[in-house]
Amino acid sequence: MSPIPEIYYRAGAVAKGNKMVEILAKVYEDNLNYYFSLPAKFSDNYDNEKQQNLSVLHRLAVVSKQFNQTQLSKKIEDYVNQKIKLMK
Repeated sequence: MSPIPEIYYRAGAVAKGNKMVEILAKVYEDNLNYYFSLPAKFSDNYDNEKQQNLSVLHRLAVVSKQFNQTQLSKKIEDYVNQKIKLMK
């Protein structure tokens, strides 16, 4: 994951940090949406990629929560939890 959002947050540029989190989250969510849209016989081949994308999204949620961006963090965590349920 890019350290840029955290750098922005630490510098007090919360809006820029949020924007970076939103951009990165969108990329990883789009990837996951694609992987989960595949038929099971293909989707199962992407389990590592799914886990990596979920891990990055979780990290984005943690960083945003760490800097009191609870609404943004919750949005990302809700998405992550929804996708994790699909993997079981």
